[in-house]
Amino acid sequence: MNQVRQQYCFGNFRVDPAERLLTRDGDAIRLPPKVFDTLVVLVESRGRLVAKDELITRIWPDTFIEEATLARNISDLRKALGQAADQKYIETIPKHGYRFVADVRELSPVCDDLVLEVHRTAHIVTEEIEPVRSGDVVESGHAAQPLAATMISSGPAKKARAGIYWLALGGAAAIIGAFALHLWRSESRVAGSAEVPSIAVLPFQPINSELRDEYLELGMADALITHLSSINRLVVRSANAVRKYAGTTADPIMAGRELKVEAVLEGNVQRAGDRILVRARLVRVSDGRALWTGEFDEKSADIFRLQDRISEQMADALALKLTGEEKKLLSKRYTENAEANELYQKGRFFWNKRTIEGLNKGAEYFERAITIDRQFALAYAGLADSYALLDLYGNLQGGDIFEKARIAAGTALTLDASLAEAHASLAYVDCYHDWNWAGAEQEFKRAISANPNYATAHQWYAEYLFYMARFDESIAEINRAHELDPMSLSISTEMGSPYYYMRQYETALEKYTEAHEMDPGFPLAVYCMALCYGQKSQFNEAIALLGRGKGGHSPTAAVGYFYGMSGQAREGREVLSDLIKTDFPPTHIARVFAGLGEKEQALAWLERAIDQRDERAVMLKVDPHFDSLRSDPRFRNLLGRLGLDQ
Repeated sequence: MNQVRQQYCFGNFRVDPAERLLTRDGDAIRLPPKVFDTLVVLVESRGRLVAKDELITRIWPDTFIEEATLARNISDLRKALGQAADQKYIETIPKHGYRFVADVRELSPVCDDLVLEVHRTAHIVTEEIEPVRSGDVVESGHAAQPLAATMISSGPAKKARAGIYWLALGGAAAIIGAFALHLWRSESRVAGSAEVPSIAVLPFQPINSELRDEYLELGMADALITHLSSINRLVVRSANAVRKYAGTTADPIMAGRELKVEAVLEGNVQRAGDRILVRARLVRVSDGRALWTGEFDEKSADIFRLQDRISEQMADALALKLTGEEKKLLSKRYTENAEANELYQKGRFFWNKRTIEGLNKGAEYFERAITIDRQFALAYAGLADSYALLDLYGNLQGGDIFEKARIAAGTALTLDASLAEAHASLAYVDCYHDWNWAGAEQEFKRAISANPNYATAHQWYAEYLFYMARFDESIAEINRAHELDPMSLSISTEMGSPYYYMRQYETALEKYTEAHEMDPGFPLAVYCMALCYGQKSQFNEAIALLGRGKGGHSPTAAVGYFYGMSGQAREGREVLSDLIKTDFPPTHIARVFAGLGEKEQALAWLERAIDQRDERAVMLKVDPHFDSLRSDPRFRNLLGRLGLDQ
């Protein structure tokens, strides 16, 4: 008896749940299995709020997962659908769940005897290729024969439909041929003569779990990432992108899929007396094939030689034909002192926490590294980064601390003029303290040219661009930063900022909410979500969220602004009084006065902000908090003093 199955249409998309097939204008769209399951649940529940718990239960039955995994599924699905501000499919209901809001049509039920072989290719385009297992029929590293057998397994159509059958069969043959060509190209790209375009180096695991050395495990990965990032033809995920896998027994295939790379390096490391033992394996994500394995036993003092050997052997395994300059960069050493190098790695570990405590601790380790090796350019760049961000996260008024950042970045560039991190640090100072817009852009471009894989340079350049109201360029840069470091909470949050400053608050809120769902405790995402609610005049929601915000970016000042905007003047003045007593940066105080409608005081405090070189004044050209002042000639004069009146 023929089975009947349902299909759905929305926009120019068609979903066939039975065949696990999503098409756009007839072209198949590849989705990982759980992302496809998410789409089906949302489409079948269209118009209804689907709670997060319900989604998790239906998509991962009998399996414990975190909400962040669901959030990544939703994010991947939105990208696959090409969701934009003017064409929304999935609506986020903060703290509750999701709703599919597009118009959905149910197509006439389809009988299986009309489903021809061409539809069998859905398993190719919607499901990820699983690692090869023992017992599979394998040809050239792929389970090609069982796949082909699956594609021709359905019975012939009835004679009345013979014409359609042969047409479909011809299409199936073409698709099979195209897929075989894809497999051949994939095989030769990774294991043959061409290169793998993207790779992730996971934090190493201990050989003996009772003798863990977290800094060594992360440091080994960080060092290899730094080495491999010097090859411009290779996209390498940043240390921050892989840090979440530290201390876990992560499946390298799943990690590679999450990080959207073609190959993953995993390994074990242990310090044993004066020696370091390493086992490493390079795995292709598409099929789980090991492209290279290696075991090393070196003296601790020779750790740099060990890192060089691993990097060189990986390049060989990836069949990368390196130029002379690339070979030189691959083995470049920023210090010859193992202790200084370890202190630097600890500094970056704490700097990446993006908290006041972490930044201070990072600066301490960088300074100790410099004390041991005065020629260690990377450590000076790390120190510059720590000083620069301490001004923002600590709500300081930072002439002195920015000067320290400038000196540290300048010293790094004196020691190594090609150091991307130092160019980015100097650009940050030029932008946020000196308001040297041309100089900042030049340094950002130098940083990106020196290391196109340095996600932080793309992120900071994106911030510079949206402050300049160059929004299209800004979106391109923050998207590039996110491609390089998709797990970075700060970059994921900043994905919404160009839209916020463009006054596209719905789109901004969606992106901020996606970052928040990756880690509900990340304060910057909470703060940015609240700003969007406030600009939409949802003041109660904004104030409630800001009460949860901690860390930098002054949730207190924003609360005062929204109190003023919502007519709660007494509460707004109480906040204002506290800010003035505690000597808060003047731009924050000006915002509260603007919310209270006190234009004269707001302008006076903005004058003070520029006089004191408050770094937050960089936002003045695009900040919605000051929209009520923009028609005043004195405000335009302030923009002129900043060089932002063009």
